[in-house]
Amino acid sequence: QSAEQLDPEKLKAELKQLKASRNELESLIGELQSRPKKKTTSYRIVPYNGTNGTNRRPIYLECKSDGVYFQPEGIHLDEKDFARPLGPENPLASGIRAQSGFLRQHRGTSGDSVDPYPLLIVRPSGIKAYYAARVAIRSWGSEFGYELVDEDTPLDFDPPDPTLARVTQEALNIARPRHQFMVARARELTFRSGQRTSQTGGNGRGRMVGVGQGDDGNGMGG
Repeated sequence: QSAEQLDPEKLKAELKQLKASRNELESLIGELQSRPKKKTTSYRIVPYNGTNGTNRRPIYLECKSDGVYFQPEGIHLDEKDFARPLGPENPLASGIRAQSGFLRQHRGTSGDSVDPYPLLIVRPSGIKAYYAARVAIRSWGSEFGYELVDEDTPLDFDPPDPTLARVTQEALNIARPRHQFMVARARELTFRSGQRTSQTGGNGRGRMVGVGQGDDGNGMGG
């Protein structure tokens, strides 16, 4: 979105929500880190089917220190994939849509009648990646979940589906050049805007200089 299309009040509300989420996450992570270490084999994260749970199939997104991973495919998104501006066709959102469409068509006989949803698995070192992912998937609104996991806890996922991995990677291959173009364009417009400000920001005053000194008014001198 261009700067003119952004709603300041909406952005303030989103920022307030992210700050509240950050405080909650930091509190829970502090609790996780204070727990005594236990030797375990591995854990499996599954949807909670209780009163306030869901039977929707999750799309696992593991947030780590070096970015976000689609799991169990192991497809990695790094810092460049989350550079601003993040439009609705950003790499992470495009990958999720590709997986969601594939899973809707190939859910087999599970009987699910609702769309898959993003489930963010947050390691303590992946807090920044979590915030970046939240911005990237804001078009989902509240249609996502998250789970905090200790840094060294191994997770047990189903074996990766090669076709799903291919579909996801193809979506990223299409989205990344488009996203990089948008980022470069935004930086170019920002630079031009700053240049215009510098060119028109003079105060109209001059000063006396010796012969051969000065630049005769050329350039962007102060």
